[in-house]
Amino acid sequence: MSQFCTMPAGERKMHAAAISREVHGANGDTVDLGIKVSTPKDIMLEELSLQSNRGSRLFKMRQRRSEKYPGKTREH
Repeated sequence: MSQFCTMPAGERKMHAAAISREVHGANGDTVDLGIKVSTPKDIMLEELSLQSNRGSRLFKMRQRRSEKYPGKTREH
């Protein structure tokens, strides 16, 4: 803990234990994080077609390189 904490050690331990119980769900409650959101392929490709970010520019460069050597594949 921080040297500037004004709580006594026993109180800090009680707070830490309560947070730990909440995080680990010891009291029977569980946190519902929902479902994983899937992004449609067309939206992803649209994002990659933009020139506004570095990732899409790198994707385009890689596509051009792969089109340059269409028959080459990596073998392990």
